[in-house]
Amino acid sequence: MASTNGSFRSQAQEANSDSPVPKETPTTTTTTTTSTATALPAHKSAFLSACLSASVLTFGTYTLKSGRQSPYFFNAGLLHTGSLLESIGTAYAHTILDHIDSNSSSPLQDFDVVFGPAYKGIPLATETLGALRRLDRDKFGGKSYSFNRKEVKGHGEGGALVGASLSGRKVVIVDDVITAGTALREAVGIIAAEGGKVVGVVVALDRMERMP
Repeated sequence: MASTNGSFRSQAQEANSDSPVPKETPTTTTTTTTSTATALPAHKSAFLSACLSASVLTFGTYTLKSGRQSPYFFNAGLLHTGSLLESIGTAYAHTILDHIDSNSSSPLQDFDVVFGPAYKGIPLATETLGALRRLDRDKFGGKSYSFNRKEVKGHGEGGALVGASLSGRKVVIVDDVITAGTALREAVGIIAAEGGKVVGVVVALDRMERMP
C-alpha cells in the first residue's frame, strides 16, 4: 500500500503484506552488469524530507504495540503544524491523482468520499481532500470527506459519522500507519456497515507485517 512516501495499494492487495521493510523506499534494479537507483517523485521526496526534519520518522530500536522490535518509528502525532499537514496532504493527493492518471481502469476514477478513521485519520482526510481540489478543481471539487465517531452520538444529528454519508458511495481510506491491519479492518467494517464500498487505501507507512 504505502510507505514513508505515501504510495497507493488497493484494498485487495493489502491483505497479503508480509515483509518487514517499507515498500516504497528507493529501489535498485539489478542486471548482470549494472544497478540503477530509481528516484522518488518530487512530492514523495518532499514528504520524506519533512518527516525526517521534524522527527516524525526516526531510527533506532523501538518496541511496537505488537511487542515486536523495529529499527524505525513513525509518529504521525507530530504532523501538527500547517506546513507538515500540507506536506502529507499534498503527498496523499498526488498519490491518488497519479494512480488515477496511470490506470484508466482504476476504481479510484470515480471515488466519492475520502474517509479518515478517528482519530489520526481525521486531519489527513480533510487535508487530502483540500489538496486534491487544489490540484484539480473540476475533478475533485465535488468530492467529500467523512470520519467516524468513537462513540455513536445519541443527540443532535446523531449517528456514527461526521461529514458525508457513505451509503452507496465509493470510499478511499487515508490513514497514517499500517502495522498488523487491525485498524484498517475496523475502518473497512465501519464503511461497509454504513453502506459504502472501499475502493482504495493510502497510508504514509506500511510496516508490512504478517497479518492474522
